[in-house]
Amino acid sequence: MKEIDGSTLKHLVSFMYGQNPPLNTQVARSRFVAADAHQVQELCWICLQYLMYSLSTDTVLEAVQLAEELSDSILMDACIQYLTESDHRVVVTEQDAMKALMQKNPDLAQKLLIAVMKHSPVLKRKADGIS
Repeated sequence: MKEIDGSTLKHLVSFMYGQNPPLNTQVARSRFVAADAHQVQELCWICLQYLMYSLSTDTVLEAVQLAEELSDSILMDACIQYLTESDHRVVVTEQDAMKALMQKNPDLAQKLLIAVMKHSPVLKRKADGIS
């Protein structure tokens, strides 16, 4: 079981007693991990929703790693969808965080890049024979 810091444990217990303190991205991540470890499904869902709706080019790679760590396909799918929209994939692939991910976890980086390429509209059109 993952080690949980005191603040996160306090918030987890508070949630179980009906309190729902405000979230930010870092807090949502730590609460999501704690809620997942302790099977507090409602808090998992709240944190998951927060993380999905607050995805940005600055947070998506951390969210991908969290999704992989927790085997959360919903968060992973949201990250892939985010990366395939607009120019997000270009911005993210040029970040130092992507280079670090490639060194730290090359299997995850490869899995992510393949998934993004499969969902790329340009590659889909080429695969379908459309220019």
